[in-house]
Amino acid sequence: MLVISELKLPAYRAHSPQIGMRRYFADLLAILSNRYQLCPTARHLAVYLLDLFMDHYDVAVKQLYVISLSCLLLASK
Repeated sequence: MLVISELKLPAYRAHSPQIGMRRYFADLLAILSNRYQLCPTARHLAVYLLDLFMDHYDVAVKQLYVISLSCLLLASK
């Protein structure tokens, strides 16, 4: 059942215009999730959400900070 539902999830294509900044923002999410003692699942979900967003939208780096925090907030709920 879980395998079937995971196959329906959108795939990460790594076509982001900001692919060079991905590691920085993934590290930022890891640091913040450790700081606020979030579970590893929330951290991974936040990075996954960020990857999906960056894959589909081209935004300024300043906005990626807010987007990263939003992904972490959504993942921690």
